[in-house]
Amino acid sequence: MNATTNKMDMWAVVPVKCLSNSKTRLASVLGRAQRVEFTLAMLHDVLEQLSRVKNLAGICILSDDMHLVKLAGSLGVRIWSDNASDLNHGLQAVSKGLEKEGYGVMIIPCDVPVARTQDYQRLLDGHREGVTLVEASADGGTNALLCDAGQEMLFNYGAGSFVAHKREAEQHGIPLTITRIPRLQRDIDRPGDLDWLVNSNHDCRARDYLLQLFPEARQLEWKQTA
Repeated sequence: MNATTNKMDMWAVVPVKCLSNSKTRLASVLGRAQRVEFTLAMLHDVLEQLSRVKNLAGICILSDDMHLVKLAGSLGVRIWSDNASDLNHGLQAVSKGLEKEGYGVMIIPCDVPVARTQDYQRLLDGHREGVTLVEASADGGTNALLCDAGQEMLFNYGAGSFVAHKREAEQHGIPLTITRIPRLQRDIDRPGDLDWLVNSNHDCRARDYLLQLFPEARQLEWKQTA
């Protein structure tokens, strides 16, 4: 894709693990049912903001969890479940499937609830050709990856994925853009992230859920754990 290419050649893809196993690093603070509800709140935030982005071709949840079908239907979002239990294989499958329809992918995690529509719009509008990456602020992960259709890009999500994706693009000679978008770089993984979210001024369902669950949360300090 270049600067003159129609931006509607891009689908947003949001991977979501099985809800019952979501956000295990928050287990010291939230019970399983609470982690499910919190994940759904974050996902709703992400999908709601993405739905307002101009010129996206569509939005797809990558997941094998059929509990997400109702949410997807209410927001007009597609579900892709083929091989979704293995994240990288699932992303490869959805990318190849959309490529057959002429579309590239904009991969966004479900745990960036404070990112706003303008952040996603800036990301999409700033993409020119090949691959665009946004690094997570804390752990070297990849909080956004845009890839045009037809690129030989293997996805490497997991520990240190930002460096792995950067290396993958460079090794295949794919044009690469790296951009910083602070709200998109902030994901919610550990108890310390909950403290940050609650004490921020970001208006989102995920923060509202935490404040309803723990009315005293503004005074708590959840220590960041592994």
